[in-house]
Amino acid sequence: MSHSTEAVPDTGTEPKSLHPFSGFLLPGICFTSGYCVWLLDMESTPNPIESYKEVWVISPDEEVTLYIDPVEAAPYVELYHNFDRVVGADITWKQADVSGIKAEMNAEDGSTLSIQATLGSSTGTNLLNAITTLTPQPVLRTPIGESISNLSFGLLMDANELKVAGFTDGQEPYRVEAETLRVITEATATLNEEDLGEVSPPDRRIEFGDAIVPNEPFVSFGELFLPFAAE
Repeated sequence: MSHSTEAVPDTGTEPKSLHPFSGFLLPGICFTSGYCVWLLDMESTPNPIESYKEVWVISPDEEVTLYIDPVEAAPYVELYHNFDRVVGADITWKQADVSGIKAEMNAEDGSTLSIQATLGSSTGTNLLNAITTLTPQPVLRTPIGESISNLSFGLLMDANELKVAGFTDGQEPYRVEAETLRVITEATATLNEEDLGEVSPPDRRIEFGDAIVPNEPFVSFGELFLPFAAE
């Protein structure tokens, strides 16, 4: 994975440099119980906590809990997103590759989560992977390139208006650069030993700024670009 740094386009305020956070991102998978789960593995970051794991749980009554391993990384994550609760946890990836994601979580508040998802390809992910491979990164990082990326993603995936480049709910710019995109073909999860039900599109709009839970859940392997926390 590349580790370049560049300035975002001028939006009328002082531009911020974006830096790569490498790993994978599952931006929301919802279940018929009304729960939604996000998974993020930041294998390499520019922050003082160089790597950390995140599980976001959104309950049917809209409470958003960040479970994080190690808990010392929480202040950096909270610079980008707003949470109702933040809890330290032991998060283990039993599997994390292009064929599947399996995770186990044991949190300091006694909460437990077990989730596994099978990953596959679709016409949309195949085309988007090809576009990313064939388009030079300097082009993708221009305002026009980001607009084309957002448009292409919206046309080829049931993204529910999720943007691959935009702003977080903390008003920080972000951009996702996927080396590989995969769709979730099936998944199961239990929270505190309760089955969360079948995978389903979100039953309400769940958003963190321009990062909106898609109707078609997917996993992005690559880099999430964000401002460096110390800036």
